[in-house]
Amino acid sequence: MSIRELSLEIDRLFPDLGYGEKIREHQITGGDFVRMGRRDFRGIGIPKYGHMCELRRIAKDSAEHPDSPKVKNGLRVTSWIINEGKDGNFYLEWEPLAMNAPDIPGDIRKVLQAGRSNPVVMYDNFNDNLEDDENLFLVEDSDHDRQRQPYKELRKVIGRMNASPKVKYIGRTKVYVTMDVQFIDVNSSKETFGVNCETNVFWNFPKLIEQKKAKYTSEDCNQYGELPIQFRSGVQGLPVDPEEIIRNSSDAFLVSQDLTFNPVTEVVHLHLKHTAVLEEQFELARFPFDRQLLHIFVKVNTGDYNPIETPPKAWLLPKRFASQSLRFEVQKKVSNEYAISYHPQDQQRLSENNTLEFKVRAQRHVLFYAINVFFPLFVVVSLASTTFLIEPSLIDKRVNFVIIPLLTTVAFQLTVDGSMPTLSYVTLIHAYVALCVVILLLVTLETMLVHSADEEQAKAVDLACFSLFLLIWFLAHIVFVVLAVSGGLHQSWSSVDAQNEDDVDDVKALVHKTESRRRANTSNAELIQKLQSARMIESFRRKQLVSPRGRRGTMSVRSRGSSDLVKCKSVYSELREPTSDGKNARVNLGVADEALHAANSVPKAIEVVSV
Repeated sequence: MSIRELSLEIDRLFPDLGYGEKIREHQITGGDFVRMGRRDFRGIGIPKYGHMCELRRIAKDSAEHPDSPKVKNGLRVTSWIINEGKDGNFYLEWEPLAMNAPDIPGDIRKVLQAGRSNPVVMYDNFNDNLEDDENLFLVEDSDHDRQRQPYKELRKVIGRMNASPKVKYIGRTKVYVTMDVQFIDVNSSKETFGVNCETNVFWNFPKLIEQKKAKYTSEDCNQYGELPIQFRSGVQGLPVDPEEIIRNSSDAFLVSQDLTFNPVTEVVHLHLKHTAVLEEQFELARFPFDRQLLHIFVKVNTGDYNPIETPPKAWLLPKRFASQSLRFEVQKKVSNEYAISYHPQDQQRLSENNTLEFKVRAQRHVLFYAINVFFPLFVVVSLASTTFLIEPSLIDKRVNFVIIPLLTTVAFQLTVDGSMPTLSYVTLIHAYVALCVVILLLVTLETMLVHSADEEQAKAVDLACFSLFLLIWFLAHIVFVVLAVSGGLHQSWSSVDAQNEDDVDDVKALVHKTESRRRANTSNAELIQKLQSARMIESFRRKQLVSPRGRRGTMSVRSRGSSDLVKCKSVYSELREPTSDGKNARVNLGVADEALHAANSVPKAIEVVSV
């Protein structure tokens, strides 16, 4: 008997007690169940003695009756692989788990030695069960410590099993993810963008209420005819994790979470609202004629669920959700700087890291930089060319006509750098500013050379330089304007997408970096909570630093046991330890220093309170 069948049977015998969920949580198969005793049932969280005895009696009866469906051996295998034989059958092969492995199962989980199954007759992709004519095996394709077959290769083998008439295939549950995104900020200097997003996740779950896996929390339906529900297992088993659905968010806040069920179509609807700051790798080589692909990585449990691009018509989803998987709006602050667009073909599934990738196109508006950077510099350098018309003997005036534009150009350079991140390559606007500086330096050099030459010869050189400058300078800008208006200075979207594909390792590194930072922030938050919960720094938690008498307040100390001092010092040392990125925890270490100083200022541990 599979885990799901066993849990349903237990829920039928003991309704509304959640015992079936404990069976699923501990991955207990039919073979495990018949070997369990009362102590085993107590170990998985069944507290009542009468219920433990009843479950033991059922398990004993199942073991004594070979025809009972509960007798099906449920065997957990490790380091497994599925191969297709020359006879057209599929076989499961496995290796033993090292005895010193940290996750070795308990007594209720049987681990096999190395071996090979008989021809596979059933594969349940949703419950991670594989069955031959004798045994049922637990094969967790999302647990890479137990699976030694490459994920892509496993997907191909599962596809062939699905097409084979020799194997009964139970596929993963289809899940449809749609998002409504509001862009509230795009910061190219920090390489981040902020969004308010509503995520709607739909999946079909027949007999959800009948199987007691969820219950209604209200009889009032919403505008779509859906009733609010609550899963007995909480968020475990859902297609997405509401807290960490956006993988590349450096700062995300879950605003609301609603879970509903349509009893007619049997479709579950998970509605989430987030406010998040997402990290991105901006390609600014053609700045300000740059184009960006803003990525939104949505983490999905692809081990049990199969993300689809369009929902089945039988689900009867509202047109708002079924039309396209991503809809967006842009705040005026962002629309003034960027033109945002989305094409459905930009959605791509990254099955290797359980991620749905949404790519939104962002093209920067050039008019601002044309009016405030390019045109002023064009005018400044053009006016500097009038130096050639000044008498060669008036060197002071000629130098002033060049130095002032040169300083103006440097000021423009600093202004541009303030709106961009630190880059290791030259952007288009940097190249233009550098060209202006070089031209002004050449004009200065020409001024110094003609000053020492004959007057008639100097005037001839000035006239020739002035004519050549006007010809090249204005002709180059005419070509520049034509290319800018026609879009020739922009990188094509196909090349942007191809460059993004080439940088897929960088994208994965970005996601890993963001998740590591989020975990570090979470760990730091827990440490801060420990520090703040200590009664000895209660006044510091209220952000009111206690000062000696005669200033803003007074300090009162009361003796306490030494355990609080030890605890404070332990938490403080954890806060001072560097995080994974080599930086200290982002907390008010000054407050922690004050607390530790107060704790060490008396022989015993103290409690600081404001008076």
